[in-house]
Amino acid sequence: FFVRCQAVYDKARFHVARLDGESAMKSLKRTVMHDVDFVHDMPLQTMNDRLKRVAFVDPQPFDSVIAEMLGEVLEWLEWVTGPSWLAESLEDMGTRRVDARSGGVQSEDRSPNVSVDEALYDLEAHGRFMYQMPLRLRDLQAMVRPFMEIGSTHYIVSLDSMMSALVSGLLRLYHSVKAWDEAIAAHFSQIALADLTDEIAHSLADLCVTVDIDPFEAAHRLSRVDANLFKLRAADIEAVCNRITLLLGRSSLSGPPTSDLQHTGVGTRSRTALGRIGGHLDIAATSELDMGERPVSNSSASGLEEVRSQVFDWWHNQRFNHAAPSRIVAIALLDTLVDMKLHPDPWVAEMLPTTLEWLFGVQISCYCFMNTLLPMFGGYNDSKHEEIAPGMGLPLKRDPGRCAETLLVFLRRWSEFVLAEEESTKIVTSVPVRSNRRQMKRGSEFVLKDFLSEVQQSGHSVDDVRQLLDGIRPLPCEILKAHAIDERNCCTGPTRRRWEFMTEQFNDLTNMPGETNRDLGPYLHVELDKPGRMAEIWGTQPRSSWCLVNPDLVRKAKKGYDFGSATSPQNQGRAAMTSNELSETFMLKLVEWPEEFGSGESAASTFIKFFSKERMRISRRSLPGLPKLPWCFGSDERNTVIVDTPGPGIAPFHCMFAHSKLHPNRVCYVPLGNPLSSSHIICPKYQPLPIRNGDRLICHEWIFELRITPTENLHESSLTILTDAGESFKVPFEGCHIGAGNRSRHMDNQPCFPQAKFALKHRLRDISPVHAAFWYQASANRWTLVDHSPHSMGCLIQMRPCHAYPLSHGLRLLMGQCVLEVMMGDKTDD
Repeated sequence: FFVRCQAVYDKARFHVARLDGESAMKSLKRTVMHDVDFVHDMPLQTMNDRLKRVAFVDPQPFDSVIAEMLGEVLEWLEWVTGPSWLAESLEDMGTRRVDARSGGVQSEDRSPNVSVDEALYDLEAHGRFMYQMPLRLRDLQAMVRPFMEIGSTHYIVSLDSMMSALVSGLLRLYHSVKAWDEAIAAHFSQIALADLTDEIAHSLADLCVTVDIDPFEAAHRLSRVDANLFKLRAADIEAVCNRITLLLGRSSLSGPPTSDLQHTGVGTRSRTALGRIGGHLDIAATSELDMGERPVSNSSASGLEEVRSQVFDWWHNQRFNHAAPSRIVAIALLDTLVDMKLHPDPWVAEMLPTTLEWLFGVQISCYCFMNTLLPMFGGYNDSKHEEIAPGMGLPLKRDPGRCAETLLVFLRRWSEFVLAEEESTKIVTSVPVRSNRRQMKRGSEFVLKDFLSEVQQSGHSVDDVRQLLDGIRPLPCEILKAHAIDERNCCTGPTRRRWEFMTEQFNDLTNMPGETNRDLGPYLHVELDKPGRMAEIWGTQPRSSWCLVNPDLVRKAKKGYDFGSATSPQNQGRAAMTSNELSETFMLKLVEWPEEFGSGESAASTFIKFFSKERMRISRRSLPGLPKLPWCFGSDERNTVIVDTPGPGIAPFHCMFAHSKLHPNRVCYVPLGNPLSSSHIICPKYQPLPIRNGDRLICHEWIFELRITPTENLHESSLTILTDAGESFKVPFEGCHIGAGNRSRHMDNQPCFPQAKFALKHRLRDISPVHAAFWYQASANRWTLVDHSPHSMGCLIQMRPCHAYPLSHGLRLLMGQCVLEVMMGDKTDD
């Protein structure tokens, strides 16, 4: 019915999906798409289902207006999230600054030269959203008004409530876009007015932190700026990157530009963009528009800032870094209340960890905790008949009683959805599919007499039913003019919460790789410093092989294909494993650690002392009492496995091993630490490792970001390699390899590699001529990485927080200074 709206929505979804895995603009994309999804799934879908049943309604005018509004938002989103947006904006600003100071800038109406300040504030070219959506909403309401007149023959029941929900959703989308747009424009204003080099670097760092540009992304984008148009030295770029690292915590504390909408709504006092940049809260003008969902707050901005500061301090006092396990965060909240002499009810102690895990997944980031969960704590009237605004319900240091009441209100709002989902999950997992088919009622078992008796019990005869079905007798007026229940079509608080829960809007964990990527393991640990072993392995490989195939798979393939065994129940394919079954088969083996840590009884660490033994594994078989997945690793005592290795590298809550959501038979690795305690995948030698958009490849002193984007052809993608020096190398479909120098030579016992080369000219320490190769498998639309470096850790895949990386048997993980090897099920060497 609304064909154009659906096309614009699909285009927006595709645009955001192709950027999945990239860190830049993550909060902006998530905020805008949350509002777009709500408009599409709730009011627009309801109106679509309702109006297409009415014959006298032409959908084209409504479709055109709504599609136009969504299209303007999409156009702004595509421009701001583009790879060249920052460089082009800075170059344009540099051009305007030179023209303004030389007196060459004119106004749009060709009037005499404008002032320098007016020229510098003219930032429309930097992505400013100038579309007046509220005016178009008035036009839309004027189109629908004839169908909402009660006495009219064209009256459509409940159209007024559906229209109200649609306008409310579009207004929220408009204000979200405007909030981001004004914040970006304010940053550009500061950059334009900055005169000193240090001020420009600080302003650029503030802009990068606001739009989630990390140091690598900032170095790459700023290096591409033309120095003739915008003066930016290499030292300035380094200063920007260093300042970004220091400002990451402040971004979580201040929140995104839309935090005012999330905490207090449009109809309340909010913070200005310049006040947010300056680090203090400023009172802005009160808007006349009201979203209609959240209550109007009577709290001051200083009170909100105080609560957020207390919660932010509590987060770091609990030794949480970038992210933390959801259950541990919930238990820490309850323990804080216990310390305040407030003991929670057993139902609260059980439901709070479960609810947080269903809402946010196995982990919750600091950014999500401060800007998604905290606004949920509030929006009610407490037992003292005082209004608690969203985000004001958790004053941990000032009012413990309000904190306890807020948690209870929060659970009352969300627990019903959690319990219903758990009940449905138990039914699906416990009842086989065949039993469901047996319970289905067949058409041959239909009894007409029983049906007619049920009809006659309602007061109607069989002839009445036949005449109504044939259209001989009209439907009664009281049926046609029945009173409509507006709540069915209104997007109230419970309705919105149900939609957010069912669509997993709060889960900020990105699963990598996607559903279509298969497991290329098991992987084999290859020692390149043993020529005899290498010759034995390559004896079973074809000479023209581009990668190494596990010799065990080669031996099994030589046995041939047995059609009799293929039809046996054991070989019909593995069914989806439950978390309990996967927990029994998943193991981790400690294979490498620094020599100064010692081993066995002489080890300085209990973790090394226990797991350095020959056949000791981190598994439920070796450790009685180890719970089922997920497992949490870190130096804090609240972890499932405490890693007490000396020195830096291990965060208090370092990582989690959890059941993969997209791959039911695999375990995924979820990093939780900060940049100083990162985790890496050690690329297996000569074996293919699937890569995905946004992966960071570390080759000694080099850091590459891999960008995979869809092409115009169906089921096809291209790969581009980015560097922190601003370089970008587009990989041909035949593949390429990276390495030192311009020449590459094939060695003995080495797979073949593509001829195209991304030659590295500097920082060549430990870089081999053929360091890594990239191959494209067109049939699966998959890009793979093959490590050719002679060093044991020549190629590392950096695992970033809020990303889930599925693991394969034999894959090795660098966690701090220790190396763990993944072992799955019957593939273990026990």
